[in-house]
This record gives sequence, C-alpha cells and structure tokens, in this order.
Amino acid sequence: MHFFKKGNDWVYIAQDEYEERKGELPDLSFAIKCPIEDIPKREWPDLDALAKEVFGGEESKSNVHEGYVCSTHEKHQIEGILYNSKCVINSEEVELSHNEKTILEDDRYTVNPHIFIRVAKPMKKDAKLPLFSLEKFYEQESRRGIDIEIQPKLDL
Repeated sequence: MHFFKKGNDWVYIAQDEYEERKGELPDLSFAIKCPIEDIPKREWPDLDALAKEVFGGEESKSNVHEGYVCSTHEKHQIEGILYNSKCVINSEEVELSHNEKTILEDDRYTVNPHIFIRVAKPMKKDAKLPLFSLEKFYEQESRRGIDIEIQPKLDL
C-alpha cells in the first residue's frame, strides 16, 4: 500500500489500484507490504520538508538513482522509481532498495516488515533518507521461533 499526507488528510492507494492511480503520488510517498495499525496516529517524517532536502534545484536529465543498487538483483542500479527502506533489524542497520518491478519480489529480509519511501525522481548526491525505528510502527513479540502443531493420524 502507498500512502502520503495531503494537507491534513492521509491518502491511501492499495496495491491493486497502483497502476491506475500512481500519477496521484507525489515525488516522495510511503509504501508498506505489512499493514500498520492506525497510520494517522503514528509519527511520520514530513515528506514535504524531506523533498526540499533531497531534491536539488535543477531537474536531473537522468532517471538513475546514483548510489542505489537493487537489493534483489545486486548489480543493477535503480532506474526510474526507487523504493528505499532503512531500519534496524536485530541490532543491525539494514538498507533495502528496489524498483517498481522488484519491490514485490522476496529478498533476504522479506520476513521482516519494512517501511519504504517511494522516490519518483533522482535525488541530489548527498541526499539522506530517514531511518525508521520499526518498533514505533509494529508491535514486537517477546518470543521467537516457529509454532508447530502436530496432529497424530490415529486411524492406522
């Protein structure tokens, strides 16, 4: 799902509406694969202020995002739309970058929730996107592992 704040209201675009509504998305918006409870009550980075920081004054003639390599196909620079997620997972800072085609593909961090910033045009070279503390957006469980239920077959 993609979402962004327009004035005082949040605008949501479901994945099945993305192709027909992606023109409504601003240059920076949020994208998630795992639902977040009560999005409007969470503290989100101000995308309008961030846009002023990350985009240069001149429009880039290239649509390549310099310094961003696809997390799924590691040798390819991101061209076109960039999806970038920076977060801490198991005490390690993790950064993922995808394009429109690979954002729905699995990577080695797929089991974890991520908050992506969708970037529609190339940023200036020294631009920095924010790091998300996932525990502010997703409930943490104290237990780890896999739950397995074994049911014996008694009709032998």
